[in-house]
Amino acid sequence: MAVRGELPAGASPRAAPGGLPAALRRALLRPRALLPHRAPPPHRALPTHRALLPHRALLPHRTLLPRWELLPRRALLRAAVLAVPLGAAGCKGVGALGTPPTPLPDVAVLQHAITGEELMIARYQAVLRAAPQLAGALRPLLGEHRAHLARLRARVVPGAGTPSPAASARTPPTAPASPAGAIGYLRAAEDGAAAALTGRLGAASPSLAQLLASIAASEATHAAALGRAGTG
Repeated sequence: MAVRGELPAGASPRAAPGGLPAALRRALLRPRALLPHRAPPPHRALPTHRALLPHRALLPHRTLLPRWELLPRRALLRAAVLAVPLGAAGCKGVGALGTPPTPLPDVAVLQHAITGEELMIARYQAVLRAAPQLAGALRPLLGEHRAHLARLRARVVPGAGTPSPAASARTPPTAPASPAGAIGYLRAAEDGAAAALTGRLGAASPSLAQLLASIAASEATHAAALGRAGTG
C-alpha cells in the first residue's frame, strides 16, 4: 500500500506526476503543521512629526530683536534726519518754528469781545469802590458780566491765539464818586459795549455771532436797568 506523499516503488523522482520534481511535490503535499514556522516581520511604527524634528537643545539659539532693529536702514536714516530739526526747534522754543500765523477773523472778534467784558468788569469794580452804597443794584449786573466773560473764554481754542487784555483793561478805570455820576458812567459804558458787539456780528461765525448777540442784548437791558436806578 502506498503512503500519501510518497512515490510508488520503482518511480523516479524526476518523473513524478504533473511534471514536478518529487521533492517539490512532497513539499507541496506535506501538511501545514509539519512546515517550519516562519515568524511575521516585526511591526515598525511610523515616525511622528515630533520624532522627525531635532531636539530643541540641538537647534541654534535664535535671538528676538526689537522692532526698531528689524526696520530697513533707509527708514532709520530718514527718521533720524526728520528728528534733528524737531529737536532743534524744541530747544529754541516756539519761535524756532517761524512766525505764528495770522489769527482768523473769528478769533479776532472773540479777542475784542473778551477785552470788552474785562473792561466792563473793571468799571463795575471801580464804581463799587467809589460808591459802595450802590452794591445792591450793581452786584447782580456784575455777576452777569462775569458769566458773559466765562462763556467767551470757553470758546478760546488752545493755540489759535491767546486773548490778551487791552491796556485800558489792565489799568483800573476811575469812576465818579457820586452815585448819580457813577450810574450815568456805567450806563454809557453798557450802551457802548452793546453797540460794539453788534457791530462785529458780521465778521463772526454763526455760532459766535449768536453768542455775541445775546450778550449785546443783555448789556442793553443793563443800560435800561441802570437808567431806572438813576431816576429812582
